[in-house]
Amino acid sequence: MFVGCGADNDLERAIVSGSVTFNDKPIANGEIRFVPKDGTSGPISGAPIVDGEYVAKSNGGVPLGEHSVRIKAFTTSTKDGSDDERNDGELQLIPTKYNRNSILTARVDDGSDQKFDFELTKD
Repeated sequence: MFVGCGADNDLERAIVSGSVTFNDKPIANGEIRFVPKDGTSGPISGAPIVDGEYVAKSNGGVPLGEHSVRIKAFTTSTKDGSDDERNDGELQLIPTKYNRNSILTARVDDGSDQKFDFELTKD
């Protein structure tokens, strides 16, 4: 089984890393996705968030260009959940403005590794 197409392998990419906090606390367990915006070629790239840190390096990293950034953080606890979005029995911890309806963006430029830190708040 083939995963992807040949043209995808020719994309210029950069390894992207950084930290993610929600209300001044590191996100313990989540995911970050870089979704190409119009004019940017390539697939969605991402990485797990562990103890507030992530490194998106699979397949050489994130394609160069402008991306919408979507961040999710789940817990199995039902307290302090700001959204009632469930995923496999887990409760989404952060507002949809950072994931499903994300207002976050990042421009990945040519060059060495890129760093993007995200400080999210409930308001």
